[in-house]
Amino acid sequence: MQMADRNRSPHLPERVHVSTQSRKGDADDWLAAIIVQIVNEVDQPQIGSPQVLERLTEVALLEVLRRQILEAPTKAVGWMAAIQDKGLSNCLAHIHRNPRKNWTLAKLATESGQSKSSLSANFKSKLDMSPMQYLRHCRLFLASQDLRRTSDSIAKIAIKSCYGTEAAFSRAFKNCFGTSPAAWRGRYQ
Repeated sequence: MQMADRNRSPHLPERVHVSTQSRKGDADDWLAAIIVQIVNEVDQPQIGSPQVLERLTEVALLEVLRRQILEAPTKAVGWMAAIQDKGLSNCLAHIHRNPRKNWTLAKLATESGQSKSSLSANFKSKLDMSPMQYLRHCRLFLASQDLRRTSDSIAKIAIKSCYGTEAAFSRAFKNCFGTSPAAWRGRYQ
């Protein structure tokens, strides 16, 4: 799937339902209270409102993700299902902590406490791709941010993204985003 097909990560659910009821059914659900406070801060800004809004939205997002993970069926697929699996969660954490590290399948398997075949099978069943494909997507996403936010040359971003040549990077980038790195950068400058 090309990321150009949708302007979102293919690993996230299409939508997330946010219930106003807590898991216990309490009427005084604190998530609802946070959302009310967010609305109040937007409607009646005060000194420090931007900082309060930033923190409240972070907490609200974390609670929404927590609820989504806890309520997701164990046989589900996608990123939410992957982070419920201890081995995949470990592997994803290593990739996201250091996506530009010189990872191999063997290193990722060792770090996540799995065999290479088990890690590959788990990735395929939950994320419909191999660990190395996921790693490439992460690196290309970071490269897309670098193209938007820096004036680094495409060759420098290619090397930073663990590609041996600018041509290989450009092919992979176009395959993922549906456009060349130069055209991508041009959209945002």
